[in-house]
Amino acid sequence: MYLQFIDQNQGVQKSIYNHETCLAIAIKNDNSMLLTGWDNKVLVHIFKQGKLKQLKFLHQHQAKISTLNFCSKSSNIISGSLDGSIIIQSISLISKSKWIQKLKGHVDIICLAISPLSEDLIVSGSRDNSIKFWQCINKQFSCSQTILDHNNCVCGLSINELEDTVISCSLDQLIIIFEQVKNNKYGNWVVKQKILVDQFGYCISFINKNIFVFQPQLINDSKLIIYTLNDQKLFIKSSQLSINDGGILYFNYFPLLYNIKKNILIYKINNNVNVIRVIKQDKEEEFVEFRLEQIIEFEDYQIFGTLSNDGEYLVTWNEISKQIQIRKYQQIG
Repeated sequence: MYLQFIDQNQGVQKSIYNHETCLAIAIKNDNSMLLTGWDNKVLVHIFKQGKLKQLKFLHQHQAKISTLNFCSKSSNIISGSLDGSIIIQSISLISKSKWIQKLKGHVDIICLAISPLSEDLIVSGSRDNSIKFWQCINKQFSCSQTILDHNNCVCGLSINELEDTVISCSLDQLIIIFEQVKNNKYGNWVVKQKILVDQFGYCISFINKNIFVFQPQLINDSKLIIYTLNDQKLFIKSSQLSINDGGILYFNYFPLLYNIKKNILIYKINNNVNVIRVIKQDKEEEFVEFRLEQIIEFEDYQIFGTLSNDGEYLVTWNEISKQIQIRKYQQIG
């Protein structure tokens, strides 16, 4: 479970950011730095043992920042914005407020996924209904492919651990599974499967190469739908986890967060952030069990947050408190 720190800086944070909204948060892999997106600005914090020290504002986007990511291999920061741009900047250039590259091609950036191991692929989704694949070649990213199979806003994206499959969800009630076909070093992405769902959802995430979870927006009930790869190499609905809290009511930028090191899945419903324990049933990881372990209650539904790479820290911000809240993992039992 996650227990909250009492941060002496929270009162200062509340007074400074009383009129701004934080949609995105990211933590450096070694837990030494934390980024928060305040409207169109990125605030860099020194992060040490659960305490924050404000370092510098980065003013580089023209609209609200919707996604933030740290890259461990390159030590780069990748930010996506509702202005349609993706900015890549080096941690070493923070003091000079310089960026390495700016990618443009979307109307806005709603969701973004980075290949977890190589970090040489960015996949982005937008309200322009498109998914773009940005491949890094010779240390420069460029758009290698645009897919237009959705006919409404692309809300969620996830890349599997083998980096050969991408899944997306959209307001058009479709889940699309893309598979990489390698006819050269990088290859193209093709549609492997389309799943029509009863209700659209904003969040989707791989658990492993054989299992992903999808969070539909349901008015009267809250469910996490589990899909499993069958013998025909197609994903099918295998089970669901129900949470009785009245259903999902509002759009949010809080993605599903799965941490493989702690076997923890974090997902938000209404005013609650739920901590789910993922229990592996076999060595091949073809079967897992999902068990609700903790419910963290907030004062309102406008909650945004992230998990640290090691799963030790859960960091959130919500509209009512106007505070960054830091919680540390504590093993129970």
